[in-house]
Amino acid sequence: MRKKIAIVGGGLSGLSVGHCLKNTDFDFTIFEKSETCGGVIESHLVDGFLVEQAAPAFRAGPEGLFDLAQELGMGVISPDEDFHDRLILTDKGKLLPLPTSPKAFLKSKLLTFREKWRALRESKVSSTTSPQESVYDFFARRFGEGVAKKLTTPMVAGIYGCLPQEVTAAAAFPSLIELEQKGGIISSMKAAPKTPDNRKGLCSLEGGLSSLIEKLEKELGPHIQTNSVVEQVKANGSVVINNETHDFDHVIVTAPLHASAAILQDVSASLKERLVSSASSPVSVVALGVKLSELVCPKAFGFLCQSRRTDHFLGAVFEHAWAGRSPTGYGLVRCMVGRADLSYNDIILQCEENLRALGIVKNDAEFVMKKAFIWPRAIPRMNHEHSQLLTDAQSELGDSVFLTGGNITGVGVNHCFQSAKATVAKLIAIASIVFCFAACSSNKSEDAMPPQLPTEPLERDASPQEAPPPPTTSTEVSVVWTTPPESLLKRDGYTPCGSQARPLLIQHTLGGISEAIVVASPGAPLSDGADQLVYGSCGFSRKALVTSPAPTSLVISNGSNQPIAVSQGERNWKLPSFGSNAKMEFASPGAFSVEVGDEKVLLYVPSLNQSAQVTGPKGNVTLSAAESSTFSVYHHAKTVRGATEKTIDLKD
Repeated sequence: MRKKIAIVGGGLSGLSVGHCLKNTDFDFTIFEKSETCGGVIESHLVDGFLVEQAAPAFRAGPEGLFDLAQELGMGVISPDEDFHDRLILTDKGKLLPLPTSPKAFLKSKLLTFREKWRALRESKVSSTTSPQESVYDFFARRFGEGVAKKLTTPMVAGIYGCLPQEVTAAAAFPSLIELEQKGGIISSMKAAPKTPDNRKGLCSLEGGLSSLIEKLEKELGPHIQTNSVVEQVKANGSVVINNETHDFDHVIVTAPLHASAAILQDVSASLKERLVSSASSPVSVVALGVKLSELVCPKAFGFLCQSRRTDHFLGAVFEHAWAGRSPTGYGLVRCMVGRADLSYNDIILQCEENLRALGIVKNDAEFVMKKAFIWPRAIPRMNHEHSQLLTDAQSELGDSVFLTGGNITGVGVNHCFQSAKATVAKLIAIASIVFCFAACSSNKSEDAMPPQLPTEPLERDASPQEAPPPPTTSTEVSVVWTTPPESLLKRDGYTPCGSQARPLLIQHTLGGISEAIVVASPGAPLSDGADQLVYGSCGFSRKALVTSPAPTSLVISNGSNQPIAVSQGERNWKLPSFGSNAKMEFASPGAFSVEVGDEKVLLYVPSLNQSAQVTGPKGNVTLSAAESSTFSVYHHAKTVRGATEKTIDLKD
């Protein structure tokens, strides 16, 4: 029977989830409370100007909207090359270009010689990041106080709409933490592979981002129900929609965290309060149309203020850099203000006055088009508290309810799609996960120990063996649930996102139970291929290995951003980048090792006559064997005894 999925919200996140589910066996429905989909994404045509009320563009990095747009056959556009400069409005009122190359950095007037010299010694600084370290403190520690004071405020304001002291480096810029841990940010960036030209910088879509919403709506039409208000997700898994109760196997909530609180109050009252009070930054966006002849600032993509101003003016983007955004002879200036406490007319007036006072337009410039959008809770504060909230929320919600969207792992439209893909990957893993348990011996006592693996790969027969006959009624299977060693569940330190670090390749979900670990050797689980082997954690675990099931073979695929080495006996494979893979054949039980970074783990493929399969929506497990065997699985202090074929309800 197909699993039923309810997707709450028809914004970009909800539509992205639907797009990722459309070629799966899930039966899904997107419930949107308004008459049309899109959420905050909407493109307005005002007097010949194309105005975005939310995000106007996205970065052309991997796994984001660039890939989605190309898949859908949409026209991706880049800004005019003449507008490549990003400017910083200094505290002295000067517009200076932000350096984007080593040569430009050395010539830049933004920093003193002493500040530049200190910044260039960044690789000499030890990696001592704490999950609570703010962006300001991170840059001050690695690059010096001068860089932190002069550059972090515009960098953070342009992305998160707040001060660098209000967000943590681990939550807001996890990629910088990864570079730091590799030996230094500057050196790691130099050693990184060259990015293709079409993957650089910002991109947008012909006709605005609303064209993407329209494309996804057309693709998912039968799966979308508009004017459908999801009022409550109940603890028993049912969902109340327009005062009617419906049953679903999984619910994916794509609303902002504070808006999700009321929907989830029956699931967790304590979680509701934390979601309501989750911190976010207010932002107002003001679009102004003006004649190009009345723009007097240098031709650039835009500018950001070096320090926080008393009127909270953050900066502006010149959107006429994009083709088709403004009528011929006119410019489109998109102003950003870090507040939402002014009226519609007052926020427009403030931006007009600032552009004149700062010398961006002439004093007598006339604005021929004016449009404002005020967002009181625009962007989540990416700090340690936010990361901890996401970790705790998903722990409470289990594997039946997921929080997904651009406010989960970051901000921007790319994160809407990336978060959707991660959630669908978890759903597929939960639905199809199959564990293969290693046989230990015929020991049937309650004190049976986990199987001990060889330290070297086992010898393999030259030719494949036929599968043994199915289990008989006289065969017994002993199943032991026990508490794993502390070393398997913890290790010192924290992940870049602030959660407790865990050993390599042990984070798993067995049905509805998280962190059920099949014993192999210390720190390593077993998998027959349908499971995800993952490492690291930033709210959602990043895949390091994904294996596909087969009776006598195992495919290892690199899903990480660093090289992976795989060894099976005398055979070795190098998986240098994302998507590369290796296929291993197993004619008999065999072992193989995996290296990710500095950690090496031995994994084991057991006999083909032993199996364990997840069945049922709540995580039942069926164990079977052709001979008397002991299966050992780690969980929370639980012992279950079985026979030849035994179904275990993990809810008990």
